[in-house]
Amino acid sequence: SSDLLNLAENKITEASDLLPVVGWPALDELLIHGNPLATKTKGMPVLLDDALVKRGIRIIRREPKAAARRPTAVATTGKLPFKVKDKPVPIIPKLPFALPPPPP
Repeated sequence: SSDLLNLAENKITEASDLLPVVGWPALDELLIHGNPLATKTKGMPVLLDDALVKRGIRIIRREPKAAARRPTAVATTGKLPFKVKDKPVPIIPKLPFALPPPPP
């Protein structure tokens, strides 16, 4: 499984502030978007590249985009590969809500 540490939207300004995560052997991804370190600097700081990226930790500096919705498949031939039975939805009667009796 992939272990992710979300440090997004904190006030991290220095690359050295992220170095303690080097000691986390299971860490695979580090989210740092929304921090001054990610928004006010261009490119990957050398310190992070040497300490984290080269050890296999993926650093995500930009906010991930929302997953795109896949279009629903629609049959265009007019024939479905299965039969659809049109049945009315049964009406389920409402039952009164009853609380259990209080303990003696």
